[in-house]
Amino acid sequence: MGACSTVCVKRKEMTVAIPINELNQVMQEIANDNQVCEESQAELSKKSVHTENQTYEQQSTNYEMQEDGTLYMGRKENGKKNGFGYLKFQDGSFYEGQFKDDMIDGFGKYTWGTMRCYEGYWQNNMMHGEGVTNWPDGRYYKGSYQFNQKEGFGEYRWSDGRIFRGNWLNGVQDGEGLVIEVNGRERRGLWSAGKRLQWF
Repeated sequence: MGACSTVCVKRKEMTVAIPINELNQVMQEIANDNQVCEESQAELSKKSVHTENQTYEQQSTNYEMQEDGTLYMGRKENGKKNGFGYLKFQDGSFYEGQFKDDMIDGFGKYTWGTMRCYEGYWQNNMMHGEGVTNWPDGRYYKGSYQFNQKEGFGEYRWSDGRIFRGNWLNGVQDGEGLVIEVNGRERRGLWSAGKRLQWF
């Protein structure tokens, strides 16, 4: 008997066979897309706690195809996604990292189909905690998130190279901050609800 060429995947109450080469292709796409985020996010990644979930053995891996075409590969406990796993969406977006009770929760990396990439901490499917977001046009944000919004201290770089370091609230600058121009000039100021009130 030759080598098995498919993996049986549960799809609600049906079982479908996914060719091994298709699964391998998904894994290769994930590996390729990861390169977008790795260099700028290496420092934050060191904060990630390496658990046994991240080195799970093949026999504990679940492959499930949802009705909308989303593919899940990873651990499940009590019928729910728990531990380390991958989600691949139909629009090309994917997530790899920790899950808790079917929710993205813990440390993980999400890459949108637009190639915007966030790596950091999650809670209940929302960016929550320290993280780094990179945009394909060169922008990035590194700092604190609260329920999908920039909140707390963070650094934002525009695509033209200008940098803002300071406080954020509800996704916009709020409080004191420092702007570093492309030529290196630094200016301190005060912001409220995303609008600069004054320079110091």
